[in-house]
Amino acid sequence: MIRERKMFFAWQQQKEKNYLEKKAMEGLLLKKMGLGYYDFEESEPKDMVYEFDFRMINKKQLEEYLEMFQDWEMVIHYGGWFYFRKERTLNNEIYNDFDSKKNMFTRLLGFLLLAGFPLYYQVLILFPYLERTNRLTTFYKYFRPFTTIILVLHTYAIVKILLVYFAFRKNMKE
Repeated sequence: MIRERKMFFAWQQQKEKNYLEKKAMEGLLLKKMGLGYYDFEESEPKDMVYEFDFRMINKKQLEEYLEMFQDWEMVIHYGGWFYFRKERTLNNEIYNDFDSKKNMFTRLLGFLLLAGFPLYYQVLILFPYLERTNRLTTFYKYFRPFTTIILVLHTYAIVKILLVYFAFRKNMKE
């Protein structure tokens, strides 16, 4: 097993896809991954295609979900992300129409907005209220800058994903 330290973000799907496909051409197939690392197993060099899908599903829905990707090998499920691969053929994409890819972006953005709601609530509602009523405790005085930084990074991620989505939408219309 070969481990490489690398990190990609949700808006860098194409870059991550190219990286994994290049590794497959070098004879390294993705086996496992985590935050900031990829584990590869050695094999014969192969012309593989990697695709990703974001979906929050429970174990009962998993079998039905995977049936949609019969032609694909599910490599790993990490968080809400599913990594699939197969040898390159004429049909190399999971999303072969605009609506299915748009739905993936909608699921991803919806998840990010829902997960970020507590951050937005803290910074936009709670902190101003505590400051206005002189109830800003020492904890919140130190917690506020940390929360604000995380909020800015969260907003940055949403904007980057939206830019990727709009570029995709523009390319599909051309």
